[in-house]
Amino acid sequence: MIEIIISLIISFFITYLTIPLILLLSKRYTDLLKIPNLIASHSKAIPTYGGVAIFFGIILSFFILLKIGDVDGVQWIMGSLFIVFFLGVIDDSITLRPSKKFLGQLIAIIIIVYFNDLRITSMQGLFFIYELPYITSFLLTVLTMLVITNAYNLIDGIDGLAALIGLLVSSVFFVFLFLQNDINFAIILSAIIGALIAFLRYNWHPAQIFMGDTGSLVVGFLLSIIAVQFVETDFQIESQWFQIKTPTLAMAILIIPLQDLLRVFIVRLAQKKSPFSGDRNHLHHLLMDKGLTQIQTAITLLLFNLLVIIAALFLGFLNINYVLLLICGLGVLFLIIINKSK
Repeated sequence: MIEIIISLIISFFITYLTIPLILLLSKRYTDLLKIPNLIASHSKAIPTYGGVAIFFGIILSFFILLKIGDVDGVQWIMGSLFIVFFLGVIDDSITLRPSKKFLGQLIAIIIIVYFNDLRITSMQGLFFIYELPYITSFLLTVLTMLVITNAYNLIDGIDGLAALIGLLVSSVFFVFLFLQNDINFAIILSAIIGALIAFLRYNWHPAQIFMGDTGSLVVGFLLSIIAVQFVETDFQIESQWFQIKTPTLAMAILIIPLQDLLRVFIVRLAQKKSPFSGDRNHLHHLLMDKGLTQIQTAITLLLFNLLVIIAALFLGFLNINYVLLLICGLGVLFLIIINKSK
């Protein structure tokens, strides 16, 4: 327990103390600023390297607390995280083409899946599928991590949203994995939580700094690893109130980034645009176009995410495919309410 608390404290203070340095540098070097464009939700140039502070807060917690020689696979997590970090820094600096970004992410993900053997080995009855052959398991895991990483990257569009959703997702995963006594992943999650709390202090509206692709890719990548670990965990938590079906519960926990990714891709393809082109079709844009402020939008999406998690958890006694339909139904209902509102 003490290691978890120390991890949170270290990541919090490293992130909290690093951000002012980035803000100071941004006053001297304007290349560190993000200039508003047509789809931006801000009106002035703002530093976009908050992810550097988040990364250092998280990675220093790993170095100090995790005994690499005693923990299987941690070296692969840290090594692949450095790849994602440098990928994000380069993208924030010169804007990489989507194909190059995906290639870098793919390399980092394959390192985790192959060398750490972190795979989704069973669908647990989802789509009436159970145990998966190795190749199918490998490819499904790579695709899942790629989707989660980029889905989280896409919700970083308004002040506080990515940090707030990241905090909720990390906290829920933390509670379950801590109760399962998965201390190593609990330490990783506590580091993410500490860094995001510190970052949110500077990113809350009106934001002084953005996390940029560096931060959103680093956090999204780590959450994708945690999600796979979560799905593969055989929970022994007994309760008369709920049952844990990890595939659908993981989807519920990540509902905002996953729903946003799915929706914008469908809309862009329907409009015969590249699915990787930027636009104002994200969930946060829809809510703001209805008159909500950035703070109201972030809180609304947070509360909806929490509602879906609770529903998936307490209706876990249903067949897993019914739970999936419930999650999808709530997502569709949410979009209908947004579109019908004045």
